[in-house]
Amino acid sequence: DKETLINRHSQYEHNFDIDSFIFETPFTKEGGKAYTEDVSKQWKRKTTLKLKSSLPFVTNRLLVEKKEEFELSPIENATELISNKVQALTNELLPTQINKKTLAIQLHGTLLTQVNAGPLAVAQTFLNPEVRQNFNPEITAKMDKVFIDFVQLL
Repeated sequence: DKETLINRHSQYEHNFDIDSFIFETPFTKEGGKAYTEDVSKQWKRKTTLKLKSSLPFVTNRLLVEKKEEFELSPIENATELISNKVQALTNELLPTQINKKTLAIQLHGTLLTQVNAGPLAVAQTFLNPEVRQNFNPEITAKMDKVFIDFVQLL
């Protein structure tokens, strides 16, 4: 998680004494396909596995001590998608020597999406006033903040 990464400063700390993993699985409530082009129907399940021991370890397999799962609704999934794009672009712009090649790749992946729906599809779907009233105001406020950060970054 992000709090753990903040406290782990060196490359060594990032790769040793690892005892938990998070993986994400996209799905739709209709079943069948995992991915859909319609962002209003794309859900995500996050699974956290907590190991009994830390890695690296003598054996390749370790016992899973605890498993937690939670689901992100389509608007939460879209908010996380845009937030991740903002974080990736911010990371590219922070160094004093900006790498133009990787920045161009990030911008291309953000603005000219070819595989998954991008910020334009998310904005058209979830910033629509008729659709917004169906969601919790806290979630829509978070979406607004993420989009403001995104636009200011560009």
